[in-house]
Amino acid sequence: MNVSPGHSPSRDSKKSDGPDSGAAETHWLLDGYNVLHAALLPGELRSQIRWWNAEGRERLIRRVCCFDPHAVDEPDHADGQTAALGSNHALDPDITPATPTLWVVFDGDRTPPEEQNLPAHIRIIFAPSADDYLVSRSRRAESNESIYVVSSDKRVVGRCAHAGAKIVKPTDFLARCPEPEGPGIEPA
Repeated sequence: MNVSPGHSPSRDSKKSDGPDSGAAETHWLLDGYNVLHAALLPGELRSQIRWWNAEGRERLIRRVCCFDPHAVDEPDHADGQTAALGSNHALDPDITPATPTLWVVFDGDRTPPEEQNLPAHIRIIFAPSADDYLVSRSRRAESNESIYVVSSDKRVVGRCAHAGAKIVKPTDFLARCPEPEGPGIEPA
């Protein structure tokens, strides 16, 4: 699994005075249509269906509902090392990291459907530019936040990494999201 850590002097030097300032928060920001296009649809299928519609978005959201933040990363290097995701405490069995918040950001000027029964930690955002939203959110991260950006758009990941976000390929992210069982958006 490839994760590119970023470094942001401005984010690293921020102080938080809130009561939860010591608690680490993890946010996964997904470039919705990019993840759908790059990882969920085979090449031939992309040209045969309208994947930018509600059905395509719902397919991605169903997978995101199955996200496993504790999934064991597979070795992605010749030497067998992995790039760990999620928690700094991955090797400590006595520490249970908080459930990360997953933000699925789609391009578009609309309101997310209210009828979806999503888990509280999953948020659907429509923004005039998903790319700009991801970059802006990465830049606004507090010092106690870990930000992971899931996209294969080189310009977006470059800007987000410069802001301090860790970058995850769509296929690597979806490897942590097993196929849901049955129809609907309910988490597995």
